[in-house]
Amino acid sequence: FELRLREKLSRITLSQLETISNYALQFILQQKVINFVENGGMITKVAHTFGIGRASIYRWLSRPKLSETKVKHPRIKLD
Repeated sequence: FELRLREKLSRITLSQLETISNYALQFILQQKVINFVENGGMITKVAHTFGIGRASIYRWLSRPKLSETKVKHPRIKLD
């Protein structure tokens, strides 16, 4: 198992790693914003502070569970 995992990790490109880290940072930001709003913070203020649109915050709050969005049909990248 470890060997297969190492092989897969060794094939990850820099751009893929950047994409993964961007998603992780976005997820952490979403959690912080939602916690702030749920603890009485104003949506307008947090939107201005973090440079996020209010519509995005309302969308995050409307999701039943903060988790990955499932993609039904992944796009195929053409080089």
